[in-house]
Amino acid sequence: MFGLYTADQIDEMFDAPRGRGNQKYPWHDMERGMSFFIKCDEYSENYRGPEVPVGLAEQGFVVTREKRPAKGNGPDHIVITRVE
Repeated sequence: MFGLYTADQIDEMFDAPRGRGNQKYPWHDMERGMSFFIKCDEYSENYRGPEVPVGLAEQGFVVTREKRPAKGNGPDHIVITRVE
């Protein structure tokens, strides 16, 4: 037979999950001030970049996004920088 528990009870009994989900982007390795970029031509014109994973956002992880051309009249990129 299974018991039912509230979210608070589960938090008291267990540590946070170890998994980091999708590792396509280096979210968990970013320190404040670090950036990564994505070529815009790989996505739609209005693409803003990937969203911060929910768990990190809940911990105060904040990024800025800038659409910037590469030097020498190169293709546009989305530069994602951690600010918090």
